[in-house]
Amino acid sequence: MATVKYRGRVMEAYQHPAVRDRNGELSGDSDAGPDAEELVDRGHALGVLRRDGMELQGMPKAARRDRELVEEAVRQNGLALQFASPELQRCRVLAAEACRSRGAVLAFLSPELQRDPEVVLEAVRQDGLALAHASEELRADADVAEDAVGQDWRAIELVAEELHDHRPLVLLAVKGNWKALGFASERLTGDREIVRTAIAQDWLAISHAAEELKADPEVVREAVSKSWRALHFACDELKADPELVRVAVEQNGSALEHAAESCRADRGLVLEAVRRSGRALEFAAPHLRADREVALAAASNDRGALLHAGEALLLDRDFMLEAVRLDGMAIEYAAESLKHDRALLAEATRKDFRALDHAGLDLRQDVAMLV
Repeated sequence: MATVKYRGRVMEAYQHPAVRDRNGELSGDSDAGPDAEELVDRGHALGVLRRDGMELQGMPKAARRDRELVEEAVRQNGLALQFASPELQRCRVLAAEACRSRGAVLAFLSPELQRDPEVVLEAVRQDGLALAHASEELRADADVAEDAVGQDWRAIELVAEELHDHRPLVLLAVKGNWKALGFASERLTGDREIVRTAIAQDWLAISHAAEELKADPEVVREAVSKSWRALHFACDELKADPELVRVAVEQNGSALEHAAESCRADRGLVLEAVRRSGRALEFAAPHLRADREVALAAASNDRGALLHAGEALLLDRDFMLEAVRLDGMAIEYAAESLKHDRALLAEATRKDFRALDHAGLDLRQDVAMLV
């Protein structure tokens, strides 16, 4: 490296003085050396900082006090400001520039700068979550909050509690993500436009809606149209609405679980449900679980539905004969007495040889049955 003499002293261009120990970690004082006030080759330093502003961390104190060098570092990476001299860290202009590059810089600025509207606005416009480091006063400022939420909807969690009742702010957040509805005030969870905006993104948003909207046929239908599971959140009156329940069971018969008793006793609705999901038979009214046609419709979809069929049907030989013709393994659910019926077991094993596993012991030991 070239050396020059200045007023009798040997001066060297700046080089990173830090060294690594055997574990690869930086060690030593970056300001160490024969003279902590060594001259810095500013041209070389500027080139380094243009490539990586974080290199400011390893430069001598003279470089960290140099406004031009710090400006260059901050321009490349706002986080470099934390390595500037304390005086430059307090500079409002530099702080704003740093926050414009990286909003997270706000975290290590002085309380005074965290109260500065211009600095905070630069930070939240770059990273909405930087609002967490703003002063309490600015987190209660609607304009600052809107900039933060506009950049990242999650900032709605960071604003002052009173702003959760600020309609434009909450609507903005919900447009960003329906989950923001979970932070809305009680009053705004009853706001039709806000809730419908959320539901348009995800049916689960209805879980955050006020009770009056869970009783609104139009709002609930929008949610149920997106997912049958939304029926769970409807008011009792709407759970008894056959048309709404049909919208749900046409997607998945299991929606019958969330329907009112009157709908569980509706034969047409139950048939629709079990044809789509046999095990929905579990949620049918008792008289329909004992209905031959309903139970067979369920078994044709899923033999496991017979677990919920009326006991009389499982004792009925003709019914079980029809069931094993649909699925030989349905014999598993027959009454114990029918599992010793040779003709019934023969019919079941013709459909599925594994049905013999559920036969009575006498038939399982019968060589003729095995053949």
